[in-house]
Amino acid sequence: MELALIVLQCFSQEIVILKRLFFSQLLGLKIKRQQAQFYMSAKTVLVFGTFDEFHPGHEYFLKQAKHYGDRVVVSVARDAHVEHFKNKKAIHSQNERLHFIQSLGYVNEARLSDKELDSYLIVSRIEPNVIMLGHDQFDLKKSLKAWIAKNNADIKLIDAKKYVISAT
Repeated sequence: MELALIVLQCFSQEIVILKRLFFSQLLGLKIKRQQAQFYMSAKTVLVFGTFDEFHPGHEYFLKQAKHYGDRVVVSVARDAHVEHFKNKKAIHSQNERLHFIQSLGYVNEARLSDKELDSYLIVSRIEPNVIMLGHDQFDLKKSLKAWIAKNNADIKLIDAKKYVISAT
């Protein structure tokens, strides 16, 4: 009799565990479905940058991007690109910078930039509605305009407002 009670208790505990697992998986699927629906209907803003020695201007730039869409995706420059454009090594590695940007609550997603400059594979993959450019990204703007025209892409380019330190 005692053995039957022990078996019954174990069996009922397994049922509880299985129920919890089943419902958590259902909930997980529901959340994943909601996330997929959000990403399919969300207006996506893509931004590019190095983000080495993160400062208030970077924060202002990224938060500004949030005003133009529901989903902000950041393309973080690779170390080789930083050296190419800035003629110096980044203080923080590309992975450190990427992880820091990913940790920001106002950024939905961050990825390393394309390995090959001007390929814009990231633009093809993300399919942004808007690309917001920093106040000093003149060459990038020119290159993106050409890529958008060549690919007949429906992407709006927006110039970010420059961060100004108030003297108050």
